[in-house]
Amino acid sequence: MSGEGDTQMTDNLKVKVNKIVDTTRVQSHAAYDNATVTAHNLQNNADEKAHQISDDVKIGISNTISDVKITTHELRSKLKTN
Repeated sequence: MSGEGDTQMTDNLKVKVNKIVDTTRVQSHAAYDNATVTAHNLQNNADEKAHQISDDVKIGISNTISDVKITTHELRSKLKTN
């Protein structure tokens, strides 16, 4: 009887261990998936911000060039009239 009881306890422990392993595996996969999604979201946000900054810089440069052209034209006009 003792042998059968030991076998049953061993089988019960195996089932419990397998459940723990399965749960850990599922949780590990979920954590990995969540981390992957978060990483992709952060990368997308960074890409969007980089594009926005690039666009803002281009607009700023364009506006500066326009201002310089206007100022240069105004200076030339003043020099011609004086």
